[in-house]
Amino acid sequence: MTDFRDIQLFLDEFNTQGWLDIRVGDNDFVIDESLITSDLISEHSDRRVSKNEAQQGYQGGWWATEIMGIDPKTWGSKRWTIYSRRLDKNTLRLWEQYTEDAYKWQIDEGLITEVACVAEIAGVNRMKYTVTKTYPDRSSSKTQSSVLWEGTR
Repeated sequence: MTDFRDIQLFLDEFNTQGWLDIRVGDNDFVIDESLITSDLISEHSDRRVSKNEAQQGYQGGWWATEIMGIDPKTWGSKRWTIYSRRLDKNTLRLWEQYTEDAYKWQIDEGLITEVACVAEIAGVNRMKYTVTKTYPDRSSSKTQSSVLWEGTR
């Protein structure tokens, strides 16, 4: 596996907005030597979408992708486009697809060989999902998360 070093980000379980924060320890940034920070950015950043997919004129994306030479339609996740939908089987399938798409760059870079997301309704207005990543050495990792769902359409 490629050596990876990044500032460690985390998703605070009490933060209902899904914003990431920087982990600090011993008066300095904590360094992440895994793909966890990259995973969080991939899943929780708004991928740029076409004007037809835009939500109230907002197309998502990050202003720096073009400066960095990254196609803004390949970075981040389109999950933000479905937050207003009713939580049902169709929404779960889109969530799974958009989550898997967010990891495609890791497959393209040879960091993982496969990714699978399984989402399910876990109560009133709550969804839980599991992401399983398979690495070139055939080992795998699973992460589980849940989302408080507010969509009604």
